[in-house]
Amino acid sequence: MQPCGNQGVIEHLLNCAQKARDNPNIRLAAVALIERDDDLPSQIAGTACDTVSMDCSYAGDPLLERFGWNCGPQINEMFRQSLGNYLPPPRDENLGYDYWSYNVACGAQSFDFVHCLLNAEMDRIQMGFPAPLKVGFWMGYYPLAGMHIERRQHWLNHVFRPCLKLIGAVENQRALYGCHFEVMWSSYRRVVERSRAGEAVPKLKAPLELVTQANGLAGCVTITLRETDYWIERNSNVPEWLRFAEWLKQHGERVIFVRDTAYADKPIPGFPVCADAARSVVHRAALYEVAKANLFVSNGPCMIAMFGNKPCMVMVEVRDDKYFPYWPNTPTAWAHNIGVQVGEQFPWCRSDQRIIWERDNFDNLMQGWQQLWHTV
Repeated sequence: MQPCGNQGVIEHLLNCAQKARDNPNIRLAAVALIERDDDLPSQIAGTACDTVSMDCSYAGDPLLERFGWNCGPQINEMFRQSLGNYLPPPRDENLGYDYWSYNVACGAQSFDFVHCLLNAEMDRIQMGFPAPLKVGFWMGYYPLAGMHIERRQHWLNHVFRPCLKLIGAVENQRALYGCHFEVMWSSYRRVVERSRAGEAVPKLKAPLELVTQANGLAGCVTITLRETDYWIERNSNVPEWLRFAEWLKQHGERVIFVRDTAYADKPIPGFPVCADAARSVVHRAALYEVAKANLFVSNGPCMIAMFGNKPCMVMVEVRDDKYFPYWPNTPTAWAHNIGVQVGEQFPWCRSDQRIIWERDNFDNLMQGWQQLWHTV
């Protein structure tokens, strides 16, 4: 899938450079580099950033400048169609809080969908509307316009739709005209605040038939790895996890790895891997449901465990640095976007469902495990 953000820009420019190398008849290129200044209040509000700077340049054959001039309307039309996708259809006021629309055209393509879904289910319950929650996925007026079409389709089919089964929701086209959240970034914080106010947070549950199928793995300890090529700062410290897995095995635990989807079938010497869980959200949830405990670094799949019923441990390394490449893993971002201070726990979690606010090295993993079972 095409990466987002700065990495997406770099890949796009490299692809254009390769086209120019392959085709000597390409004689003119124009580039607009748009720099975003991440302003904290804007991030919290989920609005556009306050400061944007642009660097526009072109190079090549001056005889082709007039054709570059003619590119303007075409580029503007591309942006117009993409931006038009962001606008959801008007809400049907006759639909209650049991109808909810998720804006795939501009919403997060990530596991952040989970806390948006939970908010919608909590709204349904709080407002007294009948189950199930009906969900519509808004793909935009021009579903094939804009960036990351493949990425949007991937998340829709492989994460968003399967996640409905974990909460008993169903897809419904009429729900496209139901309630929707304007601000995605605040939805996680909203779950935290509602939980602290005494509102019950729904639990995610795998389909019963899949849990039954997974019973052969009951009592295992799962280790979910993050092994992607973007935001590599968030990736699992694999050698240290392997060392910790050996320690667990020596202490009588049955360890099963869930690798990143791209490495689903790649073996890990000395340990089984569960490829079905790596590829399927519902199989992943079923495995987590029969496990003794589920262990993670801070990543999307850990949400399934944090909103589940089994012990879990999530290693979260935060850095108090405005320029840390992954801004969400800073204390300020955790406090404002999620509503949790470093050292705190999610209010709906039990004492054996813990964030360990440390890097995932062997010593911290071992101490975190001991904290999980109250042996420290």
